[in-house]
Amino acid sequence: MDKNYKTVFLSESSSGLNSSIVDAGKNSFFFEKLLSESKVFSEVVNDIKINTNQTSSPIGSVFLNHNDGLERAIDTIVLKKQKMILTLLKSDDYVEGEITKTQLYFESMFAENPIVFRDVFQKTWLELFRKKNANELRKFICIASCLDYEALRDRADAIILAASVYEDKYVNEAALRAAEAWGDSQLALYLEGIRDFGIAWLDDYKRSVIDYLRRLP
Repeated sequence: MDKNYKTVFLSESSSGLNSSIVDAGKNSFFFEKLLSESKVFSEVVNDIKINTNQTSSPIGSVFLNHNDGLERAIDTIVLKKQKMILTLLKSDDYVEGEITKTQLYFESMFAENPIVFRDVFQKTWLELFRKKNANELRKFICIASCLDYEALRDRADAIILAASVYEDKYVNEAALRAAEAWGDSQLALYLEGIRDFGIAWLDDYKRSVIDYLRRLP
């Protein structure tokens, strides 16, 4: 693996986003808040408005137009990074215990911006799911299982639920492996609500993962 991968990933700055922030206004504090803390864009815009009122900065149609530009810039960055993930995923061969380029890229993305990371993660697996690309989806889930559960949050829960009902036994197995790897006891509740697979070895594995997760604190 090229040792410069991580450097390349980290140096792939969000220049379009940065320029939008500059264009949007001189007070970058509020836009940094948008990128680092918000879960829903509209909630952050409201928070920015409140804070801006406290500092006597004007709010009006110009401010809202700037926010529209910022939102478009974020969408552009998410799409760009999603395409990169799909490219890396196609070139990666997942081998248990080895670090893939896709994993490194995801980790650098999380360090750069957790909100963008989670958005890219979800949009990528949803696209693989819609296209019924079982091999790539299985590989994606296996790589995702190497990421930190707390970084993914409910995105991890969603992919477990979706992959467990996917019509491919190896995707189902990957979902169980991910639940086992993430090791969060609440995942047992999700797995208990999923139908049996009708495949003896897979149902046995499901029960063993549930038992393991139940024993966790």
